[in-house]
Amino acid sequence: MAQPVAPVLLSPSSQQLQPGQTAATQASQANYGGPFSIASSTCAGVATVAKTANGFSVTAIGSGTCTVTIEGASGQRAVLTITASRPPVPNPAPGPAPHRP
Repeated sequence: MAQPVAPVLLSPSSQQLQPGQTAATQASQANYGGPFSIASSTCAGVATVAKTANGFSVTAIGSGTCTVTIEGASGQRAVLTITASRPPVPNPAPGPAPHRP
């Protein structure tokens, strides 16, 4: 009897970045040492995702939320969620009241 195919696991399975920041995500699957690939992505304008030797490199390039589907053995897939947002703009400190003659 064939063993069931193990699921693809991502670590971490979500990334929260600011534009220009880069982070790594590792993919693993029990009893599988082969390559993982990007099966699909909704990240145009939000983030770039590139295959690395040990997983995937994620770089935020805009603002928004997107997903990347990573595929391993036997078509098993996992979804990486990426949220990219600009840091909040601090409110300026209140200055002196304008002088009125």
